[in-house]
Amino acid sequence: MQRKNRNFLSATLAVLISISLLTAMAPTSILAAGNAASGTYSGDSSLPPATDPLPPGTAADATSSNETPGASATIDKLPVYPATPPAAINMQLVTAADDTTAPQITSYSPANESITGSSVTISASYFDPDPSVGIKLSTGMIHVDNRHQQGTIVTESGITNIKSGLTDGRHKLEAFICDNNFNCSVATWYITVDASAPVISNATPTGTLNAASSTIAASFSDGGGSGIDASSATVVIDGVDSTSNCVISASGVSCASGVLAEGSHEVQVAVNDLVGNHAIKNWGFLVDLAAIAITGQAPTYDSLQTSPIPEIRAIFNQAGGGVIDTSSITVMLDGLDISAEAGCSAEGITYLPDSPLSQGRHTLIVTLHDNLGHEGRSEWSFTVDSIAPQILNPAPSGTAAAQPTISARIIDTGSGIDANSINLTLDGINATNSTELTGDLVTYLPAESLSPGSHGVQLSVRDMAGNEQTSAWNFNVPQPPTPARPAVTPQVSNPLTLVEYWQSYSSLSTGGGSWMISGFMAFPSTYFLPWYDSSQSGGPIRDELVIRNKGAGAAIVNVLLAGEVKWQGKINEGGSEIVNMPDATGGPLKIICPSGQPLEIVHRLTGANGIASEKLAIPDTDMESVLLLPWFETRPADESSSSLVIANAGAEEAAVDVYVGDPKIPESLKGHFNIGPNSAARTTLADARGGPVRIVCTNNQPLLASVQVSEGGSVTETVATGLSLLLDRYKFENLISAPTSSGILVGNGNDRDLQIQVRTGDELLRDPENPENDFFTIPRQGARKITVTPPIDRSLEIICTDCLYGEGLVV
Repeated sequence: MQRKNRNFLSATLAVLISISLLTAMAPTSILAAGNAASGTYSGDSSLPPATDPLPPGTAADATSSNETPGASATIDKLPVYPATPPAAINMQLVTAADDTTAPQITSYSPANESITGSSVTISASYFDPDPSVGIKLSTGMIHVDNRHQQGTIVTESGITNIKSGLTDGRHKLEAFICDNNFNCSVATWYITVDASAPVISNATPTGTLNAASSTIAASFSDGGGSGIDASSATVVIDGVDSTSNCVISASGVSCASGVLAEGSHEVQVAVNDLVGNHAIKNWGFLVDLAAIAITGQAPTYDSLQTSPIPEIRAIFNQAGGGVIDTSSITVMLDGLDISAEAGCSAEGITYLPDSPLSQGRHTLIVTLHDNLGHEGRSEWSFTVDSIAPQILNPAPSGTAAAQPTISARIIDTGSGIDANSINLTLDGINATNSTELTGDLVTYLPAESLSPGSHGVQLSVRDMAGNEQTSAWNFNVPQPPTPARPAVTPQVSNPLTLVEYWQSYSSLSTGGGSWMISGFMAFPSTYFLPWYDSSQSGGPIRDELVIRNKGAGAAIVNVLLAGEVKWQGKINEGGSEIVNMPDATGGPLKIICPSGQPLEIVHRLTGANGIASEKLAIPDTDMESVLLLPWFETRPADESSSSLVIANAGAEEAAVDVYVGDPKIPESLKGHFNIGPNSAARTTLADARGGPVRIVCTNNQPLLASVQVSEGGSVTETVATGLSLLLDRYKFENLISAPTSSGILVGNGNDRDLQIQVRTGDELLRDPENPENDFFTIPRQGARKITVTPPIDRSLEIICTDCLYGEGLVV
């Protein structure tokens, strides 16, 4: 028994020693699930000392809650080292592979380019190739014409939204979904909506018949585009369904009436179009076998006339032995007696107006008698629409971008635009199938960049009456510069006279392409910042870039603002350059190093009281289409000025939605922006207060964003963080304590509440709302301001105590 105890003790010691060695050798990012989400290592002695900043793009920020100029701190983003190694070991993470595959959207409805009614169920089905990661339900969105739709139902396998009230014309649909690692997919397709009921016209007979039988007929037309559903047509004569006695087609209906009794008769014709829009036409006529019949009315009943001087006529048919009394003939046009001007005879009437009729509907009434007292009467209407549609605001004109949005407004105040008649050509090539009509705006975006030179657009359109309008215009795409030896802003300390390099124009704009330096192939490194404002330089606030060369050899650096080169220079190995760009305002900033050295680029805002904000530029490898900020607050102008900047670093126009708070709540959508490539939008988001701020590009263009708060001689900037870069731990060093109190803004974009601890040095802060707890609760899709009362240690640490894999906070 004693020997067994010794063996058991030896085995136990061996296991404990193995675990100790494993703990000492393995990075704690492998051991701790919480740190796996951030992609950083904690407790690894090979990392740089705690004074080195985190990699560019890491989200960390702190703001001052009081409004004293200069109270904001200079903040470095630092890796976090836990005091003790984690107690738990998760060996599963050692073999887990990163999931970089987005969900696959397998189908969507309605079908692409289909024709629907004004109410439609929009849906898409998808699956995640890595089922262990799963779908992030909160990212599911459906957009119609670039607008986010509320009430969307999102499940693990599909997304659905019921949309009603769509207008006639073409509409753009988008479905957007991400997995829990924020790999995202978007599907884009188009439908044409037919929201207009069919038109039933040319109803006959009308007035009085002097025959016991007649052909009852009406014409069908459908301006909405889906076409007539001939099988839906019904004909009711005097309350009896007579559809089976009729010949029906998509163009109309014709029915043999059979023997008609003398007296009044009522007809109802109904028909649907192919998407279910319903139309009904009721009319009546009188059978008097001894009466005078009036037929051949022109213009025909309910017709559209493109001439304002239409010929008016009718034919009389005498019944029995009576003789028409021509002196009894009366012709009324819109209530005015025109009998004296009309040509009246026993055979009929003819009239050609002396002057154009007004636009709109007109009514004719013709009555007469014979010598035996029989009466004839006919009443019918027609509409004059002789004015062609207007084509307004054709664009672009003059000089345009290489891939411009071609557009024009089409307006018709008469019978309305025939959406099927729109025809657009670019340089003689028909582009109608790719043209969109939204409201009264026709737009077309060429699929590829246009060649330099002049380009011609021709747009034609008709109204429902057939009036046609055509407009043609030209624009010019300028020849791009050929920067074989680009102009260089003189740099006294770092001249470029000995360095030659070449790149194509497209490479300089996009950061891609082939680069040659002194005859050798090079691979550029590219970085981004959302905004630069030279108007601040020289005033109370100075805006500048600090660029450091962190690689080997001299670095060639190009700084572009909104696609235009603003600064070029050479920075020696280990050297730095402070860049100021006069007369440069906007975004985004793109910093390209064609020689390939890694750069450290700091965007520095300096106020009257010293450096107020320093933020690192974001490498192009960290760019994302969904960003998060902790907070936005509109303040009175006399207190401070807050603005949100959103920049598009992509090659296509970005459709961007901005939410403050839970994106599932309709009121959280604070704005939609269409931002062109190499462009930025700046907004104050009126009446917005809270967080987190979610910036979503629904067509997957890479974005940058920041919030700038100007206050007296001070300014602070918070740069948005991509969802995949959110951390569960943040540490701030070298804080400057404000005179009264400082504040931390923490945003939680996850779908559950998270708990954090806040430490200043060795002190653990407690939540004043729950003083017995040693943690703060950050609500799901919400944010909190946490006040830190001085004196505080010069370091501040925020730790998420219950973040799971893939979860993080923005601070």
